[in-house]
Amino acid sequence: MATFEAALVAGRTQVVIANIRWDRFREVYELRGPTELLRQMPARGPAAARQGHPPLSRQLSTLPPEQHADCIRRHVEAVVAHVLKLPEGQTVSRQTGFADLGVDSLMAIELRRRLSSDLGVALATTLVFDYPDCERLAEHLQAQWAEAGKDVPASPEATGATDADTEAEAELNRKLSQLGI
Repeated sequence: MATFEAALVAGRTQVVIANIRWDRFREVYELRGPTELLRQMPARGPAAARQGHPPLSRQLSTLPPEQHADCIRRHVEAVVAHVLKLPEGQTVSRQTGFADLGVDSLMAIELRRRLSSDLGVALATTLVFDYPDCERLAEHLQAQWAEAGKDVPASPEATGATDADTEAEAELNRKLSQLGI
């Protein structure tokens, strides 16, 4: 309702707000092949996961502990740059706040989901607000990794992280309201 209210206040009269599980929608919608409708959406799912670099959890499990902090920091910076759609090779300052970089609520959700998936641990919905820059976020993720204490963590699906979306979105909306966003 808050999103509808914001659209009305902004004077937008033709708005659709929907809670869509795009990965599931895409899988069914494109059973007969790729479509123009979803052409610009990045591929997701098991096939996409096999294509790129191994998840952060696998990289960390192959490195000595003294290299974890640097690996996580570089990964966080790369994910933030990706979420911000920065040109290839452009980096993000470790200490510049996410709000100052233009990270909005949808980007915050994407950032949390990607880091959760890459690290293989459930992360708080308020992650980006609690750790508002790359440096603090990387330190927190390193602590999460150390606390998990496992070589290759279970996927977020196995931990139930993706099934808590409704509760997570409610918490995110509360944080956004507090920040006036």
